[in-house]
Amino acid sequence: MHARRSAVRRGGPAEGAAMAYVSVDVPSPLSQCIIFCEIECVRDCCGIDAVSTDPAVVEAWCREVGSDTVVEARLQLAELIEMVEDRSHRVESAFLNHRTPDHAARRQLLDFLSALQAGLAAGDAHSGTGCPRRSCRDRAT
Repeated sequence: MHARRSAVRRGGPAEGAAMAYVSVDVPSPLSQCIIFCEIECVRDCCGIDAVSTDPAVVEAWCREVGSDTVVEARLQLAELIEMVEDRSHRVESAFLNHRTPDHAARRQLLDFLSALQAGLAAGDAHSGTGCPRRSCRDRAT
């Protein structure tokens, strides 16, 4: 996951102090999964609301790309979730068309990412392990 700090921007009164935005890029294959699931609208218009997290849609992508790609996407997603959970900065993503200026926006993004994570886990269930690390998956075969 690639992140870079952008200009420091002031939060509202509840925020108290200046907090930097961290701009995150969403690499492939995770970005390809999100594009595949972009069926409600388009991200340029509706941001993450354009992307379906319906398990059937996510699982269809998983079947199309195979287990190795799903495992890589799950690792990327876990890293992205970790970045968003870090409250020492705000997050913005041009790819997702989303930013977290407040708690509600951060919660919305985390809910979206968690739903996507659940779909990827279900889609990768055929690999024999719930763990996205290759070493665990290899032990299961």
